[in-house]
Amino acid sequence: MPPKTNTVDPLAAAMQRLAALEAENAALKAAKQGKLSLKVSELGALSIYGLARFPVTLYVSQLDTLFGESMQASIKAFVAAHKADFATGKDDPRFVAVRAARKAAKDAGAL
Repeated sequence: MPPKTNTVDPLAAAMQRLAALEAENAALKAAKQGKLSLKVSELGALSIYGLARFPVTLYVSQLDTLFGESMQASIKAFVAAHKADFATGKDDPRFVAVRAARKAAKDAGAL
């Protein structure tokens, strides 16, 4: 029986496939990052994906309250009055301190 001429090294093929999948995964993560998406949940609420690790879900009555004209003005005024009190993100020293304290408490068995 003559040797096969179309033999493919299984390890090389697997490595090529792995590299292609890693590149595709990185491209999908990059495209998804920073984008918000909306979905109607099983219970009929609006779920907003992309703000945080888990979706933010609000019912229509909550949306009406939140986006009502008087509440919008109240929220804007509150944010303006307390701007210096808000953390700016995960690199904010307050955020880092709280996370460190929570981790220490968890490691100590308090949480």
